[in-house]
Amino acid sequence: MPAAAALLITPDDLAELHRWARSAQLPAVLAQRACILLLAADGVANTQIAQRVGVSRPIAMAWSEIHSASKPACSAILAWLTSSGGEYSSADRK
Repeated sequence: MPAAAALLITPDDLAELHRWARSAQLPAVLAQRACILLLAADGVANTQIAQRVGVSRPIAMAWSEIHSASKPACSAILAWLTSSGGEYSSADRK
């Protein structure tokens, strides 16, 4: 399967996303969103991202689209957490 177009994420955001993905101190949903963006930055297809991270394909696609709308990756996650209170919706579950 050909790789997807990789998301362009700044080196600073990549470093922060890696920290978030490994952190045991942050909410699991934050680490999950960081993993989605890191995989997308590596050019992994949305279907594979969904399978690896344990979310639905639409969620993986949505996070790729949120980032590609010219928001820095970490800012996109923080904006989502602020707007949703970090709560899962039924659409977030596989």
